[in-house]
Parts: sequence; C-alpha cells; structure tokens
Amino acid sequence: MDTITHAQLRALAESGAPPSVSIFLPTHRKGSGERQDPIEFKNLLRVAENRLAEGGMRPTEAHDMLKPAWDLLDDPIVWSKASTDGMAVFVAPTIFHAYHLPFAPEPLVQVNDRFHVKALLPILADREFYVVAVSKHDTHLLRCTRTTCERVSLPEDVETNVEKVRDDKGEHSTDTTRHAGGLGGNAGPGSAGEFHGGGMEVERRLSEDMRFTFRQVDEGIRRTVGSTDTPFVLAGDIHVTPVFREVSKLKNIVEETIRGNQDVASDGSLHDRALEILEPFWHKELDAEKETFGTALAQGKATRDLKDVLAAAMDGRVNTLFVAPGAHRWGRVDEEKRYVELHDAESPGDEDVLDWATLRTLQTSGRVLVVEPDAVPGDGPLAAVLRY
Repeated sequence: MDTITHAQLRALAESGAPPSVSIFLPTHRKGSGERQDPIEFKNLLRVAENRLAEGGMRPTEAHDMLKPAWDLLDDPIVWSKASTDGMAVFVAPTIFHAYHLPFAPEPLVQVNDRFHVKALLPILADREFYVVAVSKHDTHLLRCTRTTCERVSLPEDVETNVEKVRDDKGEHSTDTTRHAGGLGGNAGPGSAGEFHGGGMEVERRLSEDMRFTFRQVDEGIRRTVGSTDTPFVLAGDIHVTPVFREVSKLKNIVEETIRGNQDVASDGSLHDRALEILEPFWHKELDAEKETFGTALAQGKATRDLKDVLAAAMDGRVNTLFVAPGAHRWGRVDEEKRYVELHDAESPGDEDVLDWATLRTLQTSGRVLVVEPDAVPGDGPLAAVLRY
C-alpha cells in the first residue's frame, strides 16, 4: 500500500460509481498504540456495511463488495508502516484503492455516488517538489513534500557515475597514461609542454563526459517523473550544477541552488534546504493568485458567493478554486434541475457542498488551491476565478 500522490488524488476525483465508499482512519506510528488501528478500522468497515444496507443493498452483497478492505486486516505490512499518520480506503463496484496518508485525518465513513476527496485536500496543500542531488560520483532524485522525503529510483539503464561512463568509453586508462608520461623522470625537453596539453585534453574530455552522463540522468529523471509542473531544486557544488542545468530539459528548475558536496549530504538536510528555497517562492505564488482573483472580480470573472461558485462548478466554469480544507457546508446539489439547497446543519441525504465543488473543479481540469481560512478571498469558505 503506497502513500497517495497528487496524481492519484486527481484520478480518484474522476473515478467511482454508486455506491462509492470512502473510509478515513488516523493511524499510530510504531510503538505508539498501533495495535488499536486494526480494531478501529474494523469498526469503520461495519459502519460502511450498515450504510450500504440502509441504502438497499443486501448485507451479504455489502460484505462482498467490501471484502478487499476486510482483507487488509490480515495484511501485517499494512499495519507495520512506521512513517505515516493515516489511511484512506476507497471501494466501489469493481474499484478498490488503499493508501497511506502523510497526515492524520478525522475518522470518517462516506457512502455516496462518488468518492469523498475533500478529506485528502491536505495532500494538495502539502506542495510536492523534487531535489536533484548532483555530483560526479552519483546523482540521485528525491521526491518531497513539506512533510515527506523519499528517494526515487532511476531506470536501471541510467549510469550516474561519470568515472564509470569514462571507463565504459575506454578513456580513463588513456588519461592516466598521459599523466604518468608528463610526470615521468625521463621526460624530454618537450615533456612539460606535452603534459600541459594533455592536461587540457583531460579536462576537455571530463567536461564532455559530465555532459554525456548528465544528459542520460536528465532523460532518466524525465522518464521517471513524466510530464510535470512540479518544481525541481538542484543540489551540488559549483563545478557540476551549472553543467547539469545547461544540458537539462527539465521544466521548472528553480534558480537558487543548494551548494555543497552532495556525496556526504543527508536526504533530510537536502529536504530542509530545499524548503528554505521554495517557501518564499510559494508565498509569492499565492500572493499573485490573490491579485489575479481581485482583478477577475473587478471584471466580473470571479466570485466569492457560495451558490455562485456551485453554479459555476456545475457548468465547468471554475478555473481556480480557493478552498479551506477544514470547513464544511451542508446541502444538496441537483445538476439536472440546476438546484442548490444549503442547510445550517447536516440533514439526512446532505453532502458537503465544498467537497462537491472541489470534485467538480478537479473533474473539469480546474485548479484547486488549498489555503488557510483567512487566505480565501472574501469571508466565505471558498472562492473562484471563472473561465467565463
């Protein structure tokens, strides 16, 4: 069971079929009460079965549909994860997904026509980025968020050591011979000049081999991460990072570099240094998004009225949605009748309309900006910049 990614969250928003069951569970790290977690999960599964039965499904059918989730109780690997704080399980006819979460959600069971995704919004708030740690001896890739950091394996056919590339090309022994000849005690009158020229040739070939190696690495990274707008932070000494930056075709490599010898730097220190670089960048991004909202509002192309946002989401007109993940608004949305009904408190048959708006925005290729409540433009729980 993997930790959920941004891409998987967006895929969930587009999947599901009635009845769709979403289960969220906070979990304990190893040694801090993790034995209670399977018991709590079993209780949530029973709640899910009861709700399916209340919706008209026979108890045996409900149990059979949830069987993949019940099977998790017998999987020790699921409950031995020591570095995560939560779990999310999604079940629908012919669909089953289970993920570890890097945060602790509220325990929750939702049975609806679609999966409940708003509880996962901290994933979108926990900005994703990569660190490319570059050196002549090894280049490795870290996939990070504000709270997590893990190494990502590159394809097996990618060589990350410049010296090995040189050996494979048969250049290393030639360079050594030239050095030896230049330093030999029996060198003739022209030896000093020959050594100088040989040294320049060694440097030229080393530079070429670095470029060749880094092109391979860059291509391997692009194969691994796919097309992404996620920022990349380079880490390495001043002799290698400019070369990698020159040959790279990665998008969104930030200007500032983590300097130093990455052969001895820990992944944790690289994560911390990258955050120091990116946090001001993200703050500027959010300020720019708010300015865009203000300009669009003056032009009649934005709204902070909840019903207007919901109506725009029905039509796929939401380009950017600002939403506070901890807020809830209850009501009913009928797209066929173009009807929205809001309630002060949750009533039978209600859904969280903020979750509905979030889902529809993701489904129609809109952007969702998860922000603190005081960062949502206006006084409401959400606001939107519209396409038209």
